[in-house]
Amino acid sequence: MSEVLLFVHVFAATMFLGNIVVTAVWKLIADRSNNLNILRYAIKLVFLTDYVFTFGGAVLLSATGGYMARSYGMNFLDTPWLLYGVGCFLLSGLSWMLGLIPNQIRQRRLLNQASDFDAIAEPFRALAKRWYLWGTLANVFAICALFFMVTR
Repeated sequence: MSEVLLFVHVFAATMFLGNIVVTAVWKLIADRSNNLNILRYAIKLVFLTDYVFTFGGAVLLSATGGYMARSYGMNFLDTPWLLYGVGCFLLSGLSWMLGLIPNQIRQRRLLNQASDFDAIAEPFRALAKRWYLWGTLANVFAICALFFMVTR
């Protein structure tokens, strides 16, 4: 197998997992600021980094992983570590698409309509709690995918 292809695959995993872990940290810091300008900027960056690193990493991971599996003649249904790894990766992606993105859209809308944080503090914090729940799920599934792929 091409070492370049393997490098791209590992780089994509780093992009994907690195972004979802680090975004949770700096978003938590921004959320605690209670400053509308900081929060608006943070949610803008969440969307940008999700598109570039999470989505970009997921596309590269899927393409390189699928190509390598086919090159080795692997069927993920017949290869337990691949089945579990791909399954966890898909669950991470579903958590992102079904939980995180809709929540981020609501947070952005709420922040953009507000003129004072105190007026939106309660609904914003409720959305933030749900975002952390979905984000935790996405992170746990992604880390499990990494575990299965590396320890196979």
